[in-house]
Amino acid sequence: MATLKFNFEMNSIQQIYIGKLGGCTCGCAGHYIYTQEFSDKRFAKDGIRLHADDKKVKQIIDEMSNQELIIGTFKDEVQFRTKGETGYILFIKNHESHT
Repeated sequence: MATLKFNFEMNSIQQIYIGKLGGCTCGCAGHYIYTQEFSDKRFAKDGIRLHADDKKVKQIIDEMSNQELIIGTFKDEVQFRTKGETGYILFIKNHESHT
């Protein structure tokens, strides 16, 4: 097994899901927090204000950096998921999708 260390930049983070893992992530068993930058971009784009908390995002990143993570890739994002029934999913923008 390989151990990798990640350094997440705040400007690459889209959102963090906090809640029950292993099923959907629609928000029925958890919630999302966003960086202020992502929330501001979303508000400018379509007028939707998202819950932003940079301090909590940084706290979760620090916590996740000491855990074994499951990594998933999708067409426009990478997900870093903690193991277990409850935890976090960190959504990172794919570099090609930056605006």
